Amino acid sequence: MKPAATSGSSNRRTFPVAALFRWLLPLLPLVSCTPLVPYRTERDRSVNCPPLHLQDDPALDSFARVDPKCDSLREEVAPASAGNGGYSLHFVEFDDQGELFPGTERTPLADSEMEDFLSRVRLGSLQDDSSNPSPISVVVFVHGWKHDARSGDSNVRWFRAMLARLAIVERKSTCPRRVIGLYVGWRGDATTLADPVKNITFWTRKKAAARVADGQVRELLSRLRSIQDIRNADWNGVVEHSRRHPTEVTSSHHELACSKAMRLTIVGHSFGGLVVYKALSPSLIRDIADLNERIRDAGSPVVDPVLAREGDLIVTINPAVEAAAFVPLWRAARAANPRSYHAPVFVSITSANDDATGMAFPAARFFNTLLSKYPDGAQGERDAELKTIGHDQDHVDYTLNTLSVLNRNSRSNPLLPDPKCEALRNAPDFLTRFDGELRRLDGFANALHANPDANTLPQFFPRQFCIHARTGDADVAIALQPKSGTNLNSPVWNVYTSVPVLDSHSDLLNPVLVDFLRQLYEEGTRPETQRLSQTMTGPADAGR
Repeated sequence: MKPAATSGSSNRRTFPVAALFRWLLPLLPLVSCTPLVPYRTERDRSVNCPPLHLQDDPALDSFARVDPKCDSLREEVAPASAGNGGYSLHFVEFDDQGELFPGTERTPLADSEMEDFLSRVRLGSLQDDSSNPSPISVVVFVHGWKHDARSGDSNVRWFRAMLARLAIVERKSTCPRRVIGLYVGWRGDATTLADPVKNITFWTRKKAAARVADGQVRELLSRLRSIQDIRNADWNGVVEHSRRHPTEVTSSHHELACSKAMRLTIVGHSFGGLVVYKALSPSLIRDIADLNERIRDAGSPVVDPVLAREGDLIVTINPAVEAAAFVPLWRAARAANPRSYHAPVFVSITSANDDATGMAFPAARFFNTLLSKYPDGAQGERDAELKTIGHDQDHVDYTLNTLSVLNRNSRSNPLLPDPKCEALRNAPDFLTRFDGELRRLDGFANALHANPDANTLPQFFPRQFCIHARTGDADVAIALQPKSGTNLNSPVWNVYTSVPVLDSHSDLLNPVLVDFLRQLYEEGTRPETQRLSQTMTGPADAGR
């Protein structure tokens, strides 16, 4: 006889806890959202906000923090001090639709952030009544996924540290410029929950970043370029003269450098790289295509016409952008096939260790492209749709790493450190290092002046950049190693790197990366790397 069923019998259905958890997990970020509000709501220019603990290890949470009284300010003014050249840092924040936050009773100044910043750029001075704007260097940073404009955010702290270093670079240059930073904020951090739950926001934040790129940030960047064109009227006259007379070679470098009243550098990280690239790629492609046509029209076998620039330098770090969007710019640069060196106008840097762009991104793109069709023999198109700019090896131009890593992975003759970098191994302070870096840049610039074609300068490639050695036997240089077929004259660089230069998705505070970015910036201060003409002309003379 069969026993009677009990309450614990296997015939009773159990509640599917595991299945319910899997169903609810994607909804967790929705019940723990960060507020959709601006964090920078106050204006007080009487408060100084120097970055603190710049000498600390960048991995420490104390690095580059400011006094709490600065946490909600729309502008942080940092006077010059040890390790800081002095700068002002502005914040402009956008909502999930890419619009400025509206002015409300709680945040009455939110919708005026952009106009206030642009007014400060036009003045070029800390004084509102300045009738003679000082030369300036504007540096824009668009943060990425899991970040926002809160004062303690690691992206904010990284940007403060970069501005402090770039301000020293400017103070030491032949034509000093005051550094003005702009931190473009948006809700890249959408949940208060920690990883791994935070990772689920990847898809919603990617869509939000795309809306931000299509929003008012386009107006912001376009107006910055217009202000730059107006302020750089003398410089633009020289550029136009050089474009009409490309065979003339620069000699008056100091005058040329000092005629540029405004520099513009734009940096984007992660989805911030998506914002920057999507907003600026049409103009970048247009500028490269213009260079192509002017090269063909000039017919000079020696020196190219000058490249018109969307700002002076655009950098994306671990950009969450599909390679398919980058291919038109990459192909335009290949088609132009420059015959003389052009300082980079667009540099993308991607880490092999970045799981967000190396794994999560292609996984998401797999479902988005499931129904896409490709012609026979177009496997590269499929890869470009799935992978990001830096992970699609078909369109990578350079590998960047320390000499020891490159030598370990190479079968050719080992790379030896540049003696000028070796001499900086025990540099006592940053200024000493900076002086040594400038001497190295002098050598590169002088070689270009004598021979504009970088492809014929084997002594400079793989191109080395000095880094700060932290132990007695550490590397003192990293090298930019070109892949086969790369034109060293091209102003478009797609760079693939790894540890110790850039580790993981958000390793912005890595000192080696900071050293590399700073030296890229330093190159932009040198007009001889941009092939300008011998005769100093103003705009009235440009058409002669």
